[in-house]
Amino acid sequence: MKTNNPKFDTFKDYLKTIEDEKQNKRMEEILIHIIDTFPQLETAIKW
Repeated sequence: MKTNNPKFDTFKDYLKTIEDEKQNKRMEEILIHIIDTFPQLETAIKW
């Protein structure tokens, strides 16, 4: 599952760090769902 939404670009580098393909795909699905469901949210990764 891929998206052309520019907000998703924020997470591409993070997803590359998830080596397990199953976990990577699931995280991608979750992030896309959040971006599509809550477009008003700002995208950021903060530690």
